[in-house]
Order: sequence, then C-alpha cells, then structure tokens
Amino acid sequence: MYNSTIYSPKRTLPVWKKFVFSLMMLLLVVAGSEGLLRLFRFDYQPRERLCPKPMVAMKLGAVVSHIPTVFDPPGYLWIMPPNILKDGPPGERVYEWPTNRAEGVRRVVFLGGSTTQENGWHDYPYRTIKLLNEACGSNAYEGINLGLSSYSTHQSLLALQRYGLPAYPDCVVVFHGWNDAAVQAGGYRDEEVERRMRYGGMPPQVEWMPGWVDGFRLKAFVAWVLDRLDVTWPRSRVSMQEFEEHLQSMADLCAERNIPLVIAKRPIDVRSPNGLDELTTRAYAPVFGTNGAAIYRGIHGQVVEVQKLVAEKNRNRGVRLADLDGRLDVLQQDFRDHPREFVGVFMDDHLHVYALANQAIAEEMARQIAPERVGQINATIQTARYWEGIAGDFVTMGEPFQCLYALDRAEEIDNESAVRMARVRNWAESEREFYRLFETGRWDNGMDVPFETRMQALSRCQELRPGEYGVIQQICRVCHYMANPEMALPYLAEFRPETIEDQYKRLDLVLTCQMDQGNWPGVRETALAILELRPDDPRARDIANVLPDNGYGPTQ
Repeated sequence: MYNSTIYSPKRTLPVWKKFVFSLMMLLLVVAGSEGLLRLFRFDYQPRERLCPKPMVAMKLGAVVSHIPTVFDPPGYLWIMPPNILKDGPPGERVYEWPTNRAEGVRRVVFLGGSTTQENGWHDYPYRTIKLLNEACGSNAYEGINLGLSSYSTHQSLLALQRYGLPAYPDCVVVFHGWNDAAVQAGGYRDEEVERRMRYGGMPPQVEWMPGWVDGFRLKAFVAWVLDRLDVTWPRSRVSMQEFEEHLQSMADLCAERNIPLVIAKRPIDVRSPNGLDELTTRAYAPVFGTNGAAIYRGIHGQVVEVQKLVAEKNRNRGVRLADLDGRLDVLQQDFRDHPREFVGVFMDDHLHVYALANQAIAEEMARQIAPERVGQINATIQTARYWEGIAGDFVTMGEPFQCLYALDRAEEIDNESAVRMARVRNWAESEREFYRLFETGRWDNGMDVPFETRMQALSRCQELRPGEYGVIQQICRVCHYMANPEMALPYLAEFRPETIEDQYKRLDLVLTCQMDQGNWPGVRETALAILELRPDDPRARDIANVLPDNGYGPTQ
C-alpha cells in the first residue's frame, strides 16, 4: 500500500540563534556558579604578582638615608636615580661612572647586591681599589661599582651587558649568592617578574579586566584553582640552574673579550639563624626541613657548589675563584678567640658584614684582581701605615670601636704608630659612650630592646650631641614604630640643627608627626616653613594647596 506520508527533513536553527542559545547557557552556568559561591560565602585573595624594587639604605655615622630606586627597562632592572648624591670619598659623590680613563689605569667592574653597592667608605669595592692603589702605585686602578641593593645575578647580568662591558673593563668581579636564593614578596622568580613587566608594562601595570570584575567570586575561584595547581610556589628568585647559567653567561661574555672574571665564594656566618621568614621556610622545607639554621647552611652549600663548578669549568678561560668563605671563617675564629666590643664580621641579618670584614674581603679580592702583584699587596697589608689609613676611614665613618681595632693592629707592627695616631685614639676613646648608647637605642639595630630602654639611650645621645640629625631621626623612628609619633615632638623641639639642610630635615620630621597627630593647623604652618627653605618640596606644596587657611583639615 502506498504510504502517503511526505518525508520532511529535520529542521535546524539558524547560526545566530545557536550562538545566542550557547551564550545564554554560558551566562546561566556563570550566574549559577557565582550564586553558589556567594551562597557558601567563598572568598579568596589571589597571590599578587609583584614587581618589587628596593629603597637603598646608606649609613654614615649616625645618619641613615633611604633612597628610592627607579626601574631601568628593558628587563627587570633598577638603578639609582640620575645624579643622586651619596656620602662617600671626595670625587665619588655622584652615581655616574667614568667614560674616559688615563693611560695605564686598569678598570675593574664590580657586580653584586647590597653587599657590593657603594656605601661611602664602607663597601669592599672602594676598599679594594684603595688597597690596589696603595700597593701598586697611585691611580693605577679605578673601579666601576654596578652593585645595587637586592640585585641577583639576573640583574647583574643585565647590568654587565648594558653598563659594564661598554666601559671596557680590565677585570670583572661578581659577588652574589644571597639574593638569588632568596624568596621575595610574591614568591615568584625574577624571570617571571620580568615576563610580566614585558607583557604587562612597567609598574603599575594596567589591568586588562575592568575593575567591576574584581568583585566576582568566580574570578577568585579560578585564581584559587590556578594557585593550588602551582605546586612549586613559592620559588626562589633565581633557581640554582639559572644561577649557574647566569654565571656561565658572565664567563662567556668576559672570555669573548679576554677579560678576567673573579667569582667570589659566598661566605657563611657560623652563627646560623634560628628562624627564617615564612615564604623562605616553605620554599626550602622539602629539601632542608623547617629548621632555619639547616636551611641557611643548605642554601650556602648549594650556592658555593655552583660557584666552584663554574670557576673550575672556566679556569682556562680567565675565571678565578676568590675564597671569601675561608677568609671570613678565619676572621670569625679570630674574633671568637679575642672578642672585642662592637667588633665582628657579620651583622645580625647573617648576610651583610661590618667594615672590618669588608676590608678582609678587599684584601682577598685585590689578590685575585692582580695576582701578579700579590707580593706587593701582602707587603702593604703588613705595614702600620695601611692600618693607620683604615683607622682614618673609621673616624670619618663615626666607628670608634673598629677604629681602635685598626690602631691596635698598627701599633703591633710599629710602636711609633701610637705617637703618630694619638689624636685619632683620643677621638675614638671619647666617642665610645655615644656609640654604645646609639647602638642600643637605634630602631634598626636588630635587637629586642624595650621602648623605654631605647628612648633612655637616645635621650642621652641627644644630650651629648644636640645637633646630631641621626639621633633625632632614630628617636622619631622609635616613637613611630613602637609608640606614638607625637611622642617625638618634645625631642624635635630640643634638636639644634647646625645647617640649613638639617633645618629642613627637622621640619620634615615635625610635619610627619603633626600629620600622624591630626594637628592640621600645625601641619599647614610647618609646610609653609618648609616651602620657605625648599620651594620645590612636593609634599609641603601639596599640603599648602589642599589645606585651607583656617587649617581645619583637608578640603574635599
């Protein structure tokens, strides 16, 4: 029988309807997920992809200066602001490196972090060049210090390529190993930070998502999943493999130009720290456990092995290894056997060293930079004049206890030194009380000192030196961080500035205290006084523009 049913093909939706339907389903899934997350009150703060750069701290006597750095693209690199003045030897007061040099002068480029950076009379590169010129003839050597606070080998490799090699050095010195192994805020590698800067722009990065998206729980949930999948977080700034690659790249660059490279072994503080910060402990716990001393020694072992490996592999290409590890071990043992007040090797951060230790580093570096002059260098170190010169540096630095050590070394070599240096010894003896009190009271001494004890010590320091800016600076910091900022105001009233610059700094401290106190009439009055001394001061100018004449708080 004939089937009269007519075949009808399956009807299909137009493409645009399929698209709309799919979009609606997606929106329903997103809305449903967002609703469930809100119902269960899910919230999560994603890990921040930070691009840190440091403030550079410099200390001369009682005064501590903090200088902000600026990014220097391309790459994750920062430098000191152009033409920034520093406290240091005459003729070296600006962060600008020489382009021309006299005939016969040998140029040394120094790479490193805060253990290398220029810091007045304190840093080892300055002391190395000074020793080489004392031993080999005046102005025989000059240094270009490319070290800067928080540099790892990631930054130093960039600095070598961008600034070091174009200066045509006769030798390059690299002193690294702390910042590479460090876990910085954020917990990501320097290479990851640089990649973010490359594709996201210079900080502060412009987020590609609109601000209202930040309030979505679904975005926080996706970030939570991604963060949980990143099982290797937190990571050191530079892996040991990258550390080796960076040192090898430096060796290759120098070998191509027939430039000797000195790799300095990272020294170790025998007083290993008991605890480390949370991120560092978490990063290294799978390898070394959670004990701070074990992590510190374990990292040191890894770093030194890489440094020795690269030096040995490139020994025939002009790479030398400076045994700072062994040199400072001997010095630490000497100070343990013959302890002296305020004389040591490592500071309490187990990373930075005191000036006497930097002098020991300079001696070893000088031998590696000029191995053909080792005899002259050793002979210079054994003279009383050498130690008398170091004592003179300590006078300028305001370091009486280290000055006394240097004077004693000079007198051990030559009894006549006592006569020559009598005035210097009298200065050092007279400064011991102030130094002892100041070291007890200052905010950044790394010691657990009660507020009252700090203030008592610093008050006595102000009595001894009413015009010393470094004292009132520390009083303000102790009050700010341990009590109330306005507690510093009576001490600021007693401060007797000796220069126009110190008058300006005093007013700046007063302004900060008054702002913390909410004393708006006083804030405006102080801001106007600052502008009389320094019309271009940005903070005082902004305050004068924002606060009304009656001083009753900022205008809206």
